[in-house]
Amino acid sequence: MESGFQDHLQSYRSSMASLVLTDSFKKLPDQIMMSVPELIRKKRDGEELTDDELHSFVTGVTDGTVQDCQVGAMLMAMYIRGMSNTEAANLTRHMAQSGDLLTWDPLWKDLLVDKHSTGGVGDKVSLPLAPALAALGLKVEQGL
Repeated sequence: MESGFQDHLQSYRSSMASLVLTDSFKKLPDQIMMSVPELIRKKRDGEELTDDELHSFVTGVTDGTVQDCQVGAMLMAMYIRGMSNTEAANLTRHMAQSGDLLTWDPLWKDLLVDKHSTGGVGDKVSLPLAPALAALGLKVEQGL
């Protein structure tokens, strides 16, 4: 009787493990998720990351499958080893395309402006700046 129970328990554990793995893979992007530790190692060792590797990393960061400590390790490797112009351009493009993309009325072309603060200097200019720019016919984005 004990053996039958053990067999049943083993079968149950296997089916649960399969379910957990199946659910985990649903989080993966359409392209094959690359090994984050391997990407970190590659960058740490001074190798250049490909466009697909950077896309996979950014996708993992935005969907939560890359752990915070892995993000920190990758950023440290990028800072210490540097990035090629191609890597920086690809990373920037993937980051820009990873969030919600806003579209504006085509009539606003060359009229849409925004004000960004560098921080540490106070933010007393924002309140009077928006109506002043609007009075000039410019469209001011107010941060979503």
